[in-house]
Amino acid sequence: IWFIRPLAENKDNGIAGLLVVTQMGISASFVAGRADHQSLILLLFILSLGIGLRLLMSGFNARTCYLAALVASLAIWVSVESILFPLVMVAAFGLFWVSGHTSLQRTLTYFSVSLVFFLGIFRLLEFGPSRFLEPTLDQLSIAYVTLFGLVALYWVLVTLYSHYRGVEQGLAFKITSALAWSALMVGLMHSCFPGFFAGPMSNVDELFRQVHLAKIKELQPSISIKALTGDNWLTAFSKSFLWVGIILPGIPLLIARILRTRGSIRLCWGFIGILGLVYIPLSVMELRWAPYTATLMLPAYIWLIIILMQQATDTFRGSMAGLTRIGILVGSVVIFALPTVLFSEEEEEGNTKTAECPVIPISEYLSDPTVFGQTLHNLLAFTDFGPELLYRTPHSIYSIPSHRPHSGFND
Repeated sequence: IWFIRPLAENKDNGIAGLLVVTQMGISASFVAGRADHQSLILLLFILSLGIGLRLLMSGFNARTCYLAALVASLAIWVSVESILFPLVMVAAFGLFWVSGHTSLQRTLTYFSVSLVFFLGIFRLLEFGPSRFLEPTLDQLSIAYVTLFGLVALYWVLVTLYSHYRGVEQGLAFKITSALAWSALMVGLMHSCFPGFFAGPMSNVDELFRQVHLAKIKELQPSISIKALTGDNWLTAFSKSFLWVGIILPGIPLLIARILRTRGSIRLCWGFIGILGLVYIPLSVMELRWAPYTATLMLPAYIWLIIILMQQATDTFRGSMAGLTRIGILVGSVVIFALPTVLFSEEEEEGNTKTAECPVIPISEYLSDPTVFGQTLHNLLAFTDFGPELLYRTPHSIYSIPSHRPHSGFND
């Protein structure tokens, strides 16, 4: 409710709150007892989005810039996949700057410089000075500090140049300088950090990828053409509609809001639209991005439902108006879950089907002298099984706490 308040044209927070908590993609991330960080990074994403909208609404504010940088850097510290939001935010604000909103130059300068400062602090806090320059890609490292350092350097140079010239730079300068600096950044990041553009998971062991990562449901596509054209297409459709169905009304509604609004409100809707260009394809490719897309589509969807309920009040009188409002509200809540309730099957299918691997039978098998003979071996195991197998078998067990190829592990 807080993050969409800059876009709200009325104070009906109760309806907005109900629509938020009933979105499967969002509520599933905050299920009690989740053993990962998805709820935290989604919360930081929502906070960052709300702060970004306020930067567009209220104009330059140094404290808000610092707060935006702090929240974004915290998100990156928790998970490097969170670099997407500040990168898209800088790109979106940069486009608005190019289109004539000159005050955003100062906002971007303060935000980007503060972001580099906080990233450096968090890197030092976790790894200390001795490991500050380690160029790992799957956690906050010097690679990401350098990336945003280059972004900050561009805005500092543009600000100094504008101050030196004493006039605002023209459209040609803005476009040329931005494109040239972007190309320079790509070249520097590629040369200084090989493999950077392959992504933080590029160095994952292939066996680990096949037997573990490939079976995680949140890494599966939310829309699978193969599943939708198979025998259980209705089940596949209902599951896709549950997670990303809000895209269908969300996209045209968002476009309508961008076209029909003016001023800073239009910039806010445009900012959400630019974020959607990035997060919607990601949510189609991997289910774990669906909560972010649902969050982005919600403001336009909430606007539609509130308008429909207001229309019902204006059209009908008395109890009929109340019943119509209730019908609209209930329908807006259950519409995305309804196909799943009617058609979805419970059993797991395909690539994500889990296998039964009880530890005691596995240990007995590995301890059987007829299997490995009398020779002791070095066995590779998941962290969950490592201590048990070490206790129950005579073999040496190698196990790592994550996908990372720790130093010396392969040896």
